[in-house]
Amino acid sequence: MAAMIEILDWRQAPQRRLERAVATGQTPASLQAGIRRIFGADLSPDQAVSRIVADVRQRGDDALREWTASIDGV
Repeated sequence: MAAMIEILDWRQAPQRRLERAVATGQTPASLQAGIRRIFGADLSPDQAVSRIVADVRQRGDDALREWTASIDGV
């Protein structure tokens, strides 16, 4: 049986593209640039998330507020 083509709503497409890129190990240039801007180093998305989670576990809500401000500008 032939594979079915998934039909996406236009609002789902960017997230799916990112999910596929990460699943195949191909980090989009825009995501890599954001990671470099935030961390000052070339990290994989997994490494970036691990650093954030470790910091939040250690420092709690203060770290969460700082990461939110750094990443989302909020």
